[in-house]
Amino acid sequence: MTKDNVNSPPHYNQGGIECIDYIESFLTRDEYIGYLRGNVAKYNHRCRYKGKMEEDLRKAQWYNQRLLDFLKKEKSGIQGTIQIVTDPTKETEQ
Repeated sequence: MTKDNVNSPPHYNQGGIECIDYIESFLTRDEYIGYLRGNVAKYNHRCRYKGKMEEDLRKAQWYNQRLLDFLKKEKSGIQGTIQIVTDPTKETEQ
């Protein structure tokens, strides 16, 4: 199996949870959006200097797609991968 440093870097998946999911879990909405936007800017900026332009541009694209997916889930009412139940006697709409 080949190493994928863009979609699933092996050093970001230790302990049974992806690092990005852990980060999302403790940041506020605005902090998480800022984190994703910051990473897009970082990879777009440094792509010219590290000698791995294509990989860095793919990483920027990955974070941008993660931001778009987050906003799409938010718009559709889906909150991450954890469903919060306020009253277990009531059914939730999906």
